[in-house]
Amino acid sequence: MNRIVTLSLSMTLLLTSFVAVNGEVDAPELKWYGIEEVQKLTKERPKKVFIDFTAKWCGWGQVMDKKTFTDPEVAAYLNENYYSVKLNFDSPDTFEYLGEKYTAKQLAQKNGITGLPTMLVASPDFKKVERIVGYQKPKQFMNSLKGFDE
Repeated sequence: MNRIVTLSLSMTLLLTSFVAVNGEVDAPELKWYGIEEVQKLTKERPKKVFIDFTAKWCGWGQVMDKKTFTDPEVAAYLNENYYSVKLNFDSPDTFEYLGEKYTAKQLAQKNGITGLPTMLVASPDFKKVERIVGYQKPKQFMNSLKGFDE
């Protein structure tokens, strides 16, 4: 009987420490796509597009990366309803967007972005583009995203 109690306690401690070290076992991870890949995917399976403009120097953007985009509810909702793209504002790399070449900074400027963090939500055909401006906690961010569903 003593061995069963000891074994049971050991297993409980082991499982508790595993969850404490690894976080939630089944927490979804946000899937990020490339901007050119998303333009192809929306033709095959239309979904809205979420574009996050990021930069190493943007402190609030870094906080959103760590807190908002890792939130299980946010990740699951974005994965289900959007193709998510992360663009480095400072990258000199160009990509094709709707038949034209851009850097992330040029695309941001084309969409009236003057500061970070700013994110875009585009319709599957990219004809309607809306902005989410500034740092948002997970709950606030979810409310913003769901506002585009209406």
